[in-house]
Amino acid sequence: MSEPYIVAAGAFDRAANLRTAIFAFDIIKYALPGWRLKLHGDGPERASLQALALRLGFDDLRIDFLQWTIPLVDLVSNAAFAWNVHRTTGSGFLRLATSLGVPAAAMRNREIEAANLGLELVPMDDHVALASATFETILAGCHRAGAVLRADLVPSLALQYTSDG
Repeated sequence: MSEPYIVAAGAFDRAANLRTAIFAFDIIKYALPGWRLKLHGDGPERASLQALALRLGFDDLRIDFLQWTIPLVDLVSNAAFAWNVHRTTGSGFLRLATSLGVPAAAMRNREIEAANLGLELVPMDDHVALASATFETILAGCHRAGAVLRADLVPSLALQYTSDG
C-alpha cells in the first residue's frame, strides 16, 4: 500500500493560502509518521512554497508539489484526508472529497460557510487549528472503526489508542 496522504489544491498564489497547509503539515507530520502532503496546482508562488517546505521539512520532507496535469479526482479519491485552505473558494473541492468518502477540514470562508457541508471549519490562517482538527478527525475515525479498520492509515495512532483504551 502506498503512503497515506493529505491533499490540498489550488493555484499557488496568495488566495490559495497553501502556505498555511505547509505549516499545518509541519505540525501534524510528527503524529502521522509515513504520511505525506500533496499540493495540487501551480502558480507564481510555487518556488517560494517549495523553499518553505524544504526549510521546514529539512531531513523529513514529505510534501509533494503536483502539476494540474494529474486529474484531481484521482488524487482526491486516493487521499486519506483533504484540506481546503483557500481564502475565498473551495466548496467544489470539498464536495468532491466528501462524495468520495474522504474526510476533510477547511479554513472558514464565506463560500464554505454558505455551502453548509457539515465539515470541521477552522479560522482562516490558523494552521494549529487545522492540524488539531485533522488529528481529532483521524483519531475519531480510528475510534469508530475500533482502531482496526483505520490501522493501515494511522498505525501509530491505532496502536496508541488500543493500548490506552
